[in-house]
Amino acid sequence: MRRWMLALAVTVLAGCTSLGAEYRMNQLDDLTWAYTRAVEWSDFATAHAATITTAGASTLDTSAYKDIKVTSYDLISARSMDNGKSIQRIVRISYVHLSDMAERSLDLEEDWTYSDADKRWYLRSGFPVFK
Repeated sequence: MRRWMLALAVTVLAGCTSLGAEYRMNQLDDLTWAYTRAVEWSDFATAHAATITTAGASTLDTSAYKDIKVTSYDLISARSMDNGKSIQRIVRISYVHLSDMAERSLDLEEDWTYSDADKRWYLRSGFPVFK
């Protein structure tokens, strides 16, 4: 009987661990979906909220992005690291500078990391710089 109870307890704990990881991944999916949509709609202030800002760092100067219109944001690849608490994504962003109507594309490596303290994901690699 004790072995059966121990086996049940271990199974329940293992299930709770996998449920935590599943919740974390669902949270990442929701955040990256919202981030992607904000970038696609050129809503850079909203998208910037997903990034980690260091102490003393200024907020995003949205006036520097006023002439940028994103035309596509495509996920190229993604891989999990650090036991699922860090995700590296390669994305391609195509955009137009309205001042010269020239379309450009930018390949980025996004590093998403999970904060146990805040119980949320952050874009650690920083916000895209459109040249």
